[in-house]
Amino acid sequence: VYRLIQEVNANLNKNIKVIGFFDNDKGKLWDELYGLIIRPPHEEFLKSSDKIVIASNWYVDIKRQLLNMNIPKDNIINAYL
Repeated sequence: VYRLIQEVNANLNKNIKVIGFFDNDKGKLWDELYGLIIRPPHEEFLKSSDKIVIASNWYVDIKRQLLNMNIPKDNIINAYL
């Protein structure tokens, strides 16, 4: 998904900014991916995002977690089809 966003930005003159990666897996936390730190989901940080793209087999569970954090459902995008 990150590479796709980079291609969209380059080819369609868009300015979509990826601000981070989030994961509940403690084994992945604080690692780096594409120069960004993988962080635990933080409600206030996620609420300040325009859109949240979920690229995971666990889409249903992640979406439920985000909705429980009062993230608007219109801000949640399923990128794993």
